[in-house]
Amino acid sequence: MRTSLVEIQVIEAHLMAGKPLPAGEDMADKLHWQQQAYEVVQLYGRKQLKAELDTVHDKIFAGSAFWRFRRRIARYFH
Repeated sequence: MRTSLVEIQVIEAHLMAGKPLPAGEDMADKLHWQQQAYEVVQLYGRKQLKAELDTVHDKIFAGSAFWRFRRRIARYFH
């Protein structure tokens, strides 16, 4: 277990600060999968943010409570 933690710290140091990565096919493979994990987390975060923005958009531009605000925004684009 401790070896795994050390390897994770080495990979993180490489990804975040550009520190050299020890040679080895095993370490390169672990680096690849850590990068893949980051990409998945980033995509998930973007998807969540888009969903939140869609909710705000629907609330502002579909409801009648914000008609003055909508009108002010529309003036900027005419």
